[in-house]
Amino acid sequence: MEEFLSRHDHGLFIHGSFTPGLKGQHRPLVSPVTGLKWKSVHTASKSEIQQAIESAREGFQVWRGTAPTQRAHVLNRMAELMIAHRQALADTMVMEMGKPVKEALAEVEYAAGYFRWCAGEAVRTYGQVIPSHSDSKRLWVTEEPIGVCAAITPWNFPLAIPARKLAAAWAAGCSVIAKPSPEVPISMLALAYLSQEAGLPPGVFNVLCGDEAMIGEGVLASADVRKLSFTGSSEVGRMLYARCAPTLKRVTMELGGHAPAVIFDDADLVRAVQQLIAAKLRNSGQTCVCPNRIYVQRNIAEAFSARLVDELGKLRVGDPRLPDTDISEILHPSSRQKVEAHRQDALDKGAHCLLGGSHPSDPMVLSDVTPEMMVMQGETFGPLFPLVCFDEDEEGIEKANASPYGLAAYVFTQNAERGRRATEALHYGVIGWNDGLPSAPHAPFGGMQDSGFGREGGSRGIYEYLEQKYVSYGF
Repeated sequence: MEEFLSRHDHGLFIHGSFTPGLKGQHRPLVSPVTGLKWKSVHTASKSEIQQAIESAREGFQVWRGTAPTQRAHVLNRMAELMIAHRQALADTMVMEMGKPVKEALAEVEYAAGYFRWCAGEAVRTYGQVIPSHSDSKRLWVTEEPIGVCAAITPWNFPLAIPARKLAAAWAAGCSVIAKPSPEVPISMLALAYLSQEAGLPPGVFNVLCGDEAMIGEGVLASADVRKLSFTGSSEVGRMLYARCAPTLKRVTMELGGHAPAVIFDDADLVRAVQQLIAAKLRNSGQTCVCPNRIYVQRNIAEAFSARLVDELGKLRVGDPRLPDTDISEILHPSSRQKVEAHRQDALDKGAHCLLGGSHPSDPMVLSDVTPEMMVMQGETFGPLFPLVCFDEDEEGIEKANASPYGLAAYVFTQNAERGRRATEALHYGVIGWNDGLPSAPHAPFGGMQDSGFGREGGSRGIYEYLEQKYVSYGF
């Protein structure tokens, strides 16, 4: 694995082998950490796209007939290999997108957890025997893999998001054509390399890098591809959803978020601040589930903001390669622009800066934030904490629900009844109650409203890749 990752030139992964492609075209990859070219990756032409589809079709026919116990063995082996090479995988993520190395190491562990969990799920996709209405009939239902699947993933979690999709699809017996973000293809290709060592048959995993529009159009136009799982913006999700309509593909969409956090006046402020920081600053705030709108009950607002500012001041912003760095000094260019735009807009409209502001990657706390400010209308994707006061509980929940997005939300209260009412009233797919990091392989992850549909992980995640077959046997 280390030898593979040390290469400077990387090919596509089609039918179990790495290939430069027929045209031999490639593009350079510049590390945001050094600002220098560190690798190059070959790009797919229409010919390679078709090869990948044919390969996945062949691979599916083999893999669907493989015993679930054998699939589970391959998935467990993937997890073992990821942990064995976690430092190399983490270092790759650091260089690809500037994630702090200690976060990158944690992401490897988290991603491996999906392969472990789905290994168990592979042998639990039970069918059903239906009591018959006739003495001369027997009725049953089986769960069948849906077929060739497409997976399109973003740049911010180069291993975790692909793992959610690949593990469930492979456990179900499906093959996958993956298109990673053009900014982080090496992590996906590293998974391809490990899949060979884990014993995945050729064709069950194919990786296409290059022109996003051409690959997306070519793969989604094919009737052989029966499912798309996409993680990305709501705008792109709508476009891809429309492209899936002519061939009636099944679709899972994990789209954008604009998560609220509601801090009630009986919250444990020590825990609330600790968990809020953990939720917000993972990947420097460049996550779809990080709290973007922070609603604090007015009578504790001063104490809360003081503790938040104090704790944020203890964190180290620096080189993501260093083990003591808490927050990377590297922000994605689009994130940097949004942070600066949201900060300036808020200040121009009357917000006050309690912390930060000198550099976009530094944690920044804004008070006196109002609904018309840009920071309250769309996710910032950066380390900006906008604080808004509320008085009555109902007001806090109403403000939290005032968004078309419904991916994640956070509630901080020590009162069980208050927490129950809040979690039942919030229109979000994932809710952390006194918990800033609720996501886990064994729990469902997905959104409502403009944040998409379908679930990844948990006991239902594998069923996104299965369809029921009903048999009525007469005799």
